[in-house]
Amino acid sequence: EYAKQLEKDVAARTAQLRESEHKYKTLVEDISDGYLMLHKDEIAFVNPAFYRMHGYEERDTIEKPFLSFVAKESHERVKKIITREVKNDPEPEAFEYLRLTKDGKCLPTEINFRPSRFEGHEYTLCILRDITKRVELEKRSRKIERMAYIGQLTTSLSHEIRNPLSSVKM
Repeated sequence: EYAKQLEKDVAARTAQLRESEHKYKTLVEDISDGYLMLHKDEIAFVNPAFYRMHGYEERDTIEKPFLSFVAKESHERVKKIITREVKNDPEPEAFEYLRLTKDGKCLPTEINFRPSRFEGHEYTLCILRDITKRVELEKRSRKIERMAYIGQLTTSLSHEIRNPLSSVKM
């Protein structure tokens, strides 16, 4: 009876473990943000969104230096983050950098990172978000604001010119 109870317990826990593993895989593999785990400066794990964002296959990313996926302009800043040369805040802030795609494009990306330990090793967990659309919208917004300012300036200027002309005309 004890053996049967143990078998039931093992079967129940195995089912729980499978369900937990399925939830993990769904969470990590189906999110649209890139997720990666760095060991020192090399990529130890990536989700499908990461290699789609960069235009690579998974096999082309594992054990490669993360900086090979970062545009030259952002190397120093990203390097300081992944080598932990920044202060160890309890809540590290997300920051923007330019990612480098396989076809050579440099696209704005937001990275959020957190130092972690796994199986006795130091890792950096990162979540990447493509912010290309947001950056384009911000540029358009600034352009619209400048145009509105020019419109106000033109209205004010025409008013200043029209007033003396009305006096002269009278």
